Amino acid sequence: MKDSQTSNKRGSNRIVLNVGGIKYETYISTLTAYPNTFLGAMFAEHNRPLLQTTHNENEYFIDRNGHIFYYILEFYRTGKIHFRENFYHQQHNSSVRNRYGFSGFGSGSRGIMGESRDNVSNHPITHEELEEEMKYFQIPINTIWSSLTQRAIITKIDAFVDTLREVFYQVLGEFGSSIEIKFRRNKYQPQVKIKEIEDDTMIFGIITNILKPYGSVGYLILDKFGTEIEHHMKQIIPELKWELIHIDNYNWYCIKMSTTEEIDHKEVLKNSCLGQTLFIADDDDDDDDDDDDLEIIEAQTQ
Repeated sequence: MKDSQTSNKRGSNRIVLNVGGIKYETYISTLTAYPNTFLGAMFAEHNRPLLQTTHNENEYFIDRNGHIFYYILEFYRTGKIHFRENFYHQQHNSSVRNRYGFSGFGSGSRGIMGESRDNVSNHPITHEELEEEMKYFQIPINTIWSSLTQRAIITKIDAFVDTLREVFYQVLGEFGSSIEIKFRRNKYQPQVKIKEIEDDTMIFGIITNILKPYGSVGYLILDKFGTEIEHHMKQIIPELKWELIHIDNYNWYCIKMSTTEEIDHKEVLKNSCLGQTLFIADDDDDDDDDDDDLEIIEAQTQ
């Protein structure tokens, strides 16, 4: 009985926020948990009689940016802003996130109603636009983000690590086992050497292009965060062998990524499209064996 009452109370707390035409569903209690913010004060008990709904009894319209409001609502739910700028790079590295099971940034749809999901998904947003909305909704920016300098560096490091994962994945997909990447302190592009892959092949060119944005900053990232990057990479790719070498005379860092893991032929067949083909073929072979047995039995009876 108590659970039923709690459920009914929670249900009556449910509201829809129509923000710039995009509808979000949440609970009043989620918003009032932060009473010093715009929405927390708006839905406070003493202010609710003043609120005006739309044609729906529990729907409220707010004339703000509906795309950015996704992040605002996430603050009320988690106390954090899950946001990463540089939208182009997110698209560029989306494949590696999918392969390793990473969640994307800027494309969530939790709490977004119906067709509004498509309107919010993959909409490019800058830090400045988000900060403007945070100020409007009176969300304390300084308690969530560090300075602009720190945020810019964090974004670049995350993108750099994503790129290293993507590069190693590409090498393994070509049946390669190791790659060396040299990052110089000057403006030169990274130098790449891949075991078992010639430098005039298409995949070599693809990998080189992926690394190009880090020709000048890769050295600095490795110089300051090389140890932490190694620890992180080994955690997410257990079979990875990592070596970071600093050459003082030439002012460069050399990353060596490799694996000694052998290809498990049976495992590959089992989990690829070839597995289903082999299964069907085995069934056909079994049918042929049954026909042979039938012919032998018939011959014996004659």
